[in-house]
Amino acid sequence: MPAEASSSAQSAFKPSLPLRTTAEKSSQKSEPSAPASSRHPNGTSKQKTRDAILNPGTIKINVQGAFIVDDDAPTPCRVASRSPDGAASNTNGSTSRVNGERDEYFTYQHDTSDIRLPNHTAIVSHIAVDIGGSLAKLVYFSRNPKGSEPGGRLHFLKFETDRIAECMDLMRELQEKHQKQNGSELCVMATGGGAFKYYEQIRTALGVEVLREDEMECLIIGLDFFIQEIPSEVFTHNATPSPSSPAMDFLPPRTDIYPYLLVNIGSGVSMIKVSGPREYERIGGTSLGGGTLWGLLSLITGARNFDDMLAMAEKGDNTAVDMLVGDIYGTGYAKIGLKSDTIASSFGKVYKMKREAERAAEDGTGLGSKDVGIVTDGEEEDGKTTFRHEDISRSLLYAVSYNIGQIAYLQSSVHSLEHIYFGGSFIRGHRQTMNTLSYAINYWSKGTKQAYFLRHEGYLGAKFIEFQTSFSRASRQGIQNNQMDSSADAHPDNVFAELARKHWLGKKVTRVQQDVLKNQLWDPLEKANFAPGALLSLENLQILEQYLWPGFNAEASNQHVLLIVLLVNVKRRENLTTWALFEDRPQDFSTLFHRILSLSLDTNLPITIRTHLLVTIIGAFQALDSGLIRKECAPLVSIAIWQNLHSEAARDGLLEKNPQFKKAWRSATRRYEGAEDAAKIRMRFERSWLYTLLLDFLNILHSSDQRTTDTIIYCERFLEFLSDLQSQFPTRRYVNTLLQDLNLLVALKQSTLFHDEGCGMLRDLYTLLLHYTYFPIDDTSGRQLSLQESVEQHAAKLSKLQRAALRHFKDKLVLLSLSNHGLLEQREELKGLLEPLDDTELQQLVGYLGFRTEYPKSASLTATRAFLLEVLLFAHEKQPTFQESIQTMPIMPTEEILYRASFLRNESYDGTRSLAIPKLNFQYLTIGDFLWRAFVLFRAEAFYEIRKDLEETVKRLQPRKDFTTGQTRFSGSSKMAMQIAKPAIIEVVAPRVGEEVPAEVRAEVILDVSRMPDNLRKEWEGLKQGDVVFLLSVQSDETNSRAITNGNSATDATPEAPFKTMRAAEIIQVMDEHGKPLRMQAQQDNGYQRRPRQRRLLVKLDAVAHQEDAANIRRGKKDVLESINIVVKRRSRENNFRPMLESIRQLVTSNIALPSWLQDVFLGLGDPAGASYKRLPDALKRIDFRDTFLNWEHLVESYQGKNVKAQDPSGIIAEPPYVLETGPPAQASEEPTVASKKRKRDEAGKAVQEGSALATDGASVEKSNVDTRTSKKRRREVDDTSTADAVSVRTYKPVNMGPYPTDEPKLNTIRFTPAQVEAITSGTQPGLTIIVGPPGTGKTDVATQIINNIYHNFPQERTLLVAHSNQALNQLFQKIVALDIDERHLLRLGHGEGELHLETEASYSKYGRVESFLENGARLLAEVSRLAASLDAPGAHGNSCETADYFNTVYVKPAWSRFEQLLQAPDTTAEKLEQAFPFTSFFSNAPKPIFPADMNKDDVVESVDGCYRHIQKIFSELEDIRPFEVLRNARDRANYLLIKEARIIAMTSTHAAIRRQEIAGLGFTYDNVIMEEAAQITEVENFIPLALQRTKDGQLPVKRVIMCGDHLQNSPIVQNLAFRQYANLDQSLFLRLVRLGVPTILLDRQGRARPSLAELYKWRYPTLGNLPIVSSLSEYQRANPGLRYDYQFINVPNYKGKGEMEPSPHFLQNLGEAEYAVALFMYMRLLGYPASKISILTTYAGQRALIRDVLQHRCAKNRLFGMPRVVTTVDKYQGEQNDYIILSLVRTTRVGYLRDIRRLTVALSRARLGLYILGRREVFESCFELKEACDRLVKREDKLQLVVGELFDGNMLRKVDEVEGVQATEMEGVEHLGQYVFEMTKAKVESLKEGREVLPEVEEVIGDEEDDNEQGVVEEMDVEVEADEVEDV
Repeated sequence: MPAEASSSAQSAFKPSLPLRTTAEKSSQKSEPSAPASSRHPNGTSKQKTRDAILNPGTIKINVQGAFIVDDDAPTPCRVASRSPDGAASNTNGSTSRVNGERDEYFTYQHDTSDIRLPNHTAIVSHIAVDIGGSLAKLVYFSRNPKGSEPGGRLHFLKFETDRIAECMDLMRELQEKHQKQNGSELCVMATGGGAFKYYEQIRTALGVEVLREDEMECLIIGLDFFIQEIPSEVFTHNATPSPSSPAMDFLPPRTDIYPYLLVNIGSGVSMIKVSGPREYERIGGTSLGGGTLWGLLSLITGARNFDDMLAMAEKGDNTAVDMLVGDIYGTGYAKIGLKSDTIASSFGKVYKMKREAERAAEDGTGLGSKDVGIVTDGEEEDGKTTFRHEDISRSLLYAVSYNIGQIAYLQSSVHSLEHIYFGGSFIRGHRQTMNTLSYAINYWSKGTKQAYFLRHEGYLGAKFIEFQTSFSRASRQGIQNNQMDSSADAHPDNVFAELARKHWLGKKVTRVQQDVLKNQLWDPLEKANFAPGALLSLENLQILEQYLWPGFNAEASNQHVLLIVLLVNVKRRENLTTWALFEDRPQDFSTLFHRILSLSLDTNLPITIRTHLLVTIIGAFQALDSGLIRKECAPLVSIAIWQNLHSEAARDGLLEKNPQFKKAWRSATRRYEGAEDAAKIRMRFERSWLYTLLLDFLNILHSSDQRTTDTIIYCERFLEFLSDLQSQFPTRRYVNTLLQDLNLLVALKQSTLFHDEGCGMLRDLYTLLLHYTYFPIDDTSGRQLSLQESVEQHAAKLSKLQRAALRHFKDKLVLLSLSNHGLLEQREELKGLLEPLDDTELQQLVGYLGFRTEYPKSASLTATRAFLLEVLLFAHEKQPTFQESIQTMPIMPTEEILYRASFLRNESYDGTRSLAIPKLNFQYLTIGDFLWRAFVLFRAEAFYEIRKDLEETVKRLQPRKDFTTGQTRFSGSSKMAMQIAKPAIIEVVAPRVGEEVPAEVRAEVILDVSRMPDNLRKEWEGLKQGDVVFLLSVQSDETNSRAITNGNSATDATPEAPFKTMRAAEIIQVMDEHGKPLRMQAQQDNGYQRRPRQRRLLVKLDAVAHQEDAANIRRGKKDVLESINIVVKRRSRENNFRPMLESIRQLVTSNIALPSWLQDVFLGLGDPAGASYKRLPDALKRIDFRDTFLNWEHLVESYQGKNVKAQDPSGIIAEPPYVLETGPPAQASEEPTVASKKRKRDEAGKAVQEGSALATDGASVEKSNVDTRTSKKRRREVDDTSTADAVSVRTYKPVNMGPYPTDEPKLNTIRFTPAQVEAITSGTQPGLTIIVGPPGTGKTDVATQIINNIYHNFPQERTLLVAHSNQALNQLFQKIVALDIDERHLLRLGHGEGELHLETEASYSKYGRVESFLENGARLLAEVSRLAASLDAPGAHGNSCETADYFNTVYVKPAWSRFEQLLQAPDTTAEKLEQAFPFTSFFSNAPKPIFPADMNKDDVVESVDGCYRHIQKIFSELEDIRPFEVLRNARDRANYLLIKEARIIAMTSTHAAIRRQEIAGLGFTYDNVIMEEAAQITEVENFIPLALQRTKDGQLPVKRVIMCGDHLQNSPIVQNLAFRQYANLDQSLFLRLVRLGVPTILLDRQGRARPSLAELYKWRYPTLGNLPIVSSLSEYQRANPGLRYDYQFINVPNYKGKGEMEPSPHFLQNLGEAEYAVALFMYMRLLGYPASKISILTTYAGQRALIRDVLQHRCAKNRLFGMPRVVTTVDKYQGEQNDYIILSLVRTTRVGYLRDIRRLTVALSRARLGLYILGRREVFESCFELKEACDRLVKREDKLQLVVGELFDGNMLRKVDEVEGVQATEMEGVEHLGQYVFEMTKAKVESLKEGREVLPEVEEVIGDEEDDNEQGVVEEMDVEVEADEVEDV
């Protein structure tokens, strides 16, 4: 064993609490509970107080309403101090006698600026002390006396560090007082160097726990607190105060504080850049600080303390000591801007006067050096030139302060920091110090920056506690950091938490108390402007589920309704389940929704409240898949809203054009007329609601006083709402007509608000609404208009205008009437042609054309001439199609595009405002519409990631300006970037015909690789054709003046690029220094590899950007390429944006169409079940299931409820294969799709009025959810009829394929469940199959069997396999290879083929398959030669495939023909056949004789048939190989393989998107698509695999689409919050189809985990059961050795006083859980658990890195432990499993992203035998969404239960359910477990020394790509351990 096995464990863990058994624990539990008197008066129990002592971070100070006490008398709670005369003093330092003890005293300075905390009432059981080199700062809390004001205050005291004993005396008195008042102990939180130096001294003297905190972190937390929370704390200092400019100018608390520079001046000086909460780095400092000043002045002046020195400096005159500019020049030095009183040299006069005195002494004419001295009283002595102590003090103070100020300014400039805060005990509020620092910052920054000071500057490091900020600030901070996740704050001082415990938590609520709702909920929220943090806190407290909704009724107040609205919005913003909550009371929800609609029209409500209401309505219209919501929303957008069109003539004209609309209108009219009065009122409201809302919107737009921010936000939300309505066919059908009738777009564009400078988002939303309003779709049928139809429709509008002009204004508009359409569609031309009309005539023309000319007064809109003219121009100008607009969107970014405001807005998304981006809804207008949205979103997401990468790279390069040369140099480095010279343009190809931009622009980039490490050089050499690199111009002046914020600006200001210019370039070729194409193999000369000096990149620049740059040069601007100095590359897996965007754009412009049976279902229209095989006319009547069923019993149990009949006299067919035949399902498809005309009319009218499906009315049979579906009852009858059909079964005898083992088919051994059989049946049938597979239910096995069935049933069809990752695809491919599928028909595309772990050595990539074909050909040709020899056929028949074919034709087939004639002879016997068989000699090497003894004739015939099939298979395969002999080019061979040979092609969804154009261009075809883990693939990546081939007859020729996945597990990963939550870019096609109600097949039996483990996530899958295997196998029956439970939630308290940490944004860590996870892993390894059976998972990447670090330190090089199989995140581990999982949840303050129960499902379902979860119980237990899982977990103890005496050796006898009565040892915490493991390790080492045990074998460690990218090469484990090394241990 390595020596470190013992030492590392010993150093890692220290002895802690003694071990406790379960029996001891139970005896303690049996003790009586503490009496009520043990509780403190304020309600805090002793247990809570004890917890507060052990874990101070769990009690938070409530700082809401805190303020500084300026002029206040000492409070009674202050501790008296003792002076030498025995007089006790108050805390101001005055003395008084205490107990008559004159010899006990301590002195300190009390800062009178206490901080009052009026809202904190709980006990604080600790004090804080910051012990520096010079001073110790003490902070403690005291409660106000009873009867006085509530709350308490913080006290601030200072001690000189050399009097630390006196500080401890004070702490002892505080402890005694606290013990007396509260009955509990204090603990000390210490920081600073003295926290370590005096640790034992404090601990021994006080006998309390001392928690040592990190000094820097405390400093930052303290400063953040003071800046953000305390009024009148931060100030600037004015050296020349006046009434208008006071000396101290206080700043209000602010939240947008980052980034800033903290200059902490103590004994030395530290300068810290703070980028965010707990995100900081020390960037500089100086040793010349407060200690320097104190030390020198102590020597010179003899002053005893720092305050005396500062007092002397206050009285001094530095000009008596310092040499000024005026002393040198006699006046100022204006040329360089120096005034005469500027200090030129500190202490310069001392030296000068001393030298003058020495010269005078030498000359005998003056004083000597001894006559120059220092006086203490400020007077000159006779005969001496003296320097006063005061002058020296002031001069030295200036010298130190100016030095600090200048360095601080330089650091702020280098790091682009605007705000500079000075803190530390050096300042002490001293006027001259602050003057000096302020002057220095102001002078060097030329007035652009200020120095900020704090009143409590010396106490920043005294981290009193983790302050609980007010919810308003906390919410704002969370928004700034894009942290949308949170959990309930269970802090006892939280007002809402207290309210929740009192009124609804744990109570059954039937009504709400109005005073509580109004006074304690609504009023505080309204006062805080409904801060998101407060609302989130209430949501976490389950107020909606347990209080507001249960207490809602028809009489509920408006505040009650609005609170529900606010909480619904919070849930939606957090991506939580929302509308399902209301399904239990649909009638009450209907009342609630109508109240919401009514309130949305109330113009008396504040605009912010109306915005919240509108957000809720937007959410409802996005959830139309819910029947509850659909019922309420449908009438609001039904045909009845046409009641509000401007005239009946306009409506009648629309109805006459479409008879179905006319019938629907009549039906709506009849329904209204036949309704009762109450129903009529409701109908009138519903039909007028949207119209009224639109008029109010117009009123807001055109009111002159409506320009507030709140108004703009409302208008943005309203445009978002309209865009949502217009973007889904069921809602736009009638709404679009109403919007165009109101001329809404024109009215918006003509409004003053639209042109306001601050309304950029409003204009962007207008553009989006314009796109949807004029989208080329037929609003009647939902069919996308072709380009020709769009042109004809536009021409019809122009013709109508010309006819109206000719008819009514012939004299004035004759030119207009005769103009061509190309002229009329131009805005300016048409405007000129309309000029002759006066205002009245123009209004008449508008009316003649059917446009609205008048508006109600409530709209505040007047139809002026300008407005009417704009209506005509807008309606008749040519609008670009979406295909044309997408062509103008660049797919190669520039710096201007990356930093465009429309892109940057998406990054600051916090859920409070709209975004001008399309959403992926659950319905789309057309395929083109879907692809357009996908293109826009994917492009924005790609550019976002590019910008983040480039900013991070530039940040790592650390550009600096070289002041000697003026050039930019780089002090940092990045392996993703290189410094280059200017790229050289080498060719500009002329534009193609019809284009204006160059066809191609080629450039050359030279890389200097002479000093580059080989591994990095090879990465750059590995750039492939098509890769994109980025050419940057990084200039130091740009970097210094612009903050690099990684896209998260601390303010609302738009961040600027850290680079001046950026151009993207596509790699053409990588060349060597001589310009020759680079070879992959290194060039060697005589065995020596020469180090290359250069590499040349031949690149293709973006032609559009180059053309713009060239135009700028012609205008006199600089060439942007001149300043290019950096080239950046990205990781290949992240840099595929260009081919992806090109693929999507090409699909948009191609008007591609899905198969007719799939298209409507994909768009979310029509019958959701319409693509199921049961509804398709070409469904198969007969299927050969081959080896799907193992036997007859398996077949029968798979078709439970059906009449299974065997076509055999016995009624049973014992052995498979089975061919199943069912009744024709066409009957089931014809009835619902062909309904009577009357039925269709009735359903159409009902659909319009009731909106039951919100789709359409009778005008569109093919598009309506109602029209193409019969009633539910009739559909059930149809389904029942098909289900009851008998299943006829027959069998056949498989043909003999030959005598060799390779000829035998591979058979399935899995006993599929009935649900799996149903999925296999559906997948084999044509149509759409959706298979929902919960964890462990065998989705992959089902998909594999479907592929097998299709392969054998349809030999001419080809199947495309797609998965989201190489890992998932390889798992599927491995199982396919094991089936009876010829490997020559398998092909694996992409870069993941190398990760396949197969039993064979065959390669399944394109080029690997080609090589396999050729190798197989050589083997087969050898067989041909052997066959020729057996037939004595002369010639070289095995030379090639061609000669083999000749041999087969001339020799083999004739020989078999002759033999066949003998077979047909009736008198032929078995013996004759054996003798006559011509190939007997060839099969002499068969394992068994082909003619065994005693064979009858039939057996002989079967045997010879099999032999001949084997021979013909040889020639068949050679025939397939023959083209590869003809094709010599490797690429041609690979393409031929893809196009002609392969029948099962596998690739990732990313590869399909990247190579789409290339693959489709080759003529690739396929019939079936199978998607594995489809729920993890984005929707556009789901779609592209369907379109990898050309269309046939106008649509894609796909017959089957099978999607396997689980929408209840993780969704696709999208980095940007806006695209993920607002635009739903993480939506998969799988999830959307499930939402639409497409029939799914749920696999309902799991075979992965123990039944007890499956119970943890079974609540997500109510029908999920267990396969017999998880109960029958011994490994599932046995308990986990050494562990009492098979699963357990282990509560991990704070470790070393800390819980979760965030060293950098979103990089969360928890050291306690990391140590616990590693300790548990070490314990299991010591028991003998194989490392490969253990995986450690966590929810955050930061924790994964931390755990790996701990493992590397403790386990990696120690064979006793080794490394677990994998350490990764939960998201990365989806689809994987292991026997034992250790899961770290990390969060200790809020649940975080695990609140998404999809992640929780993944986390809980990875373990087979054991799951051990580390987390903070109170955090996760209080979360509503996690309740089901937590309730199961917390039934067991939350401290790890270990069982002694058990080993993982296969001899485990204890059963898994034997938990009662088991003697277990309980671990109190990580220290306890660590000590336990340490003792076990020592015993193990002793055993190894004695030879009683041996070291375990080295096991394989699996890493992931992320590990390699982040941590580089991981050091290998030490696997060689000799016997003498064990002795050394």
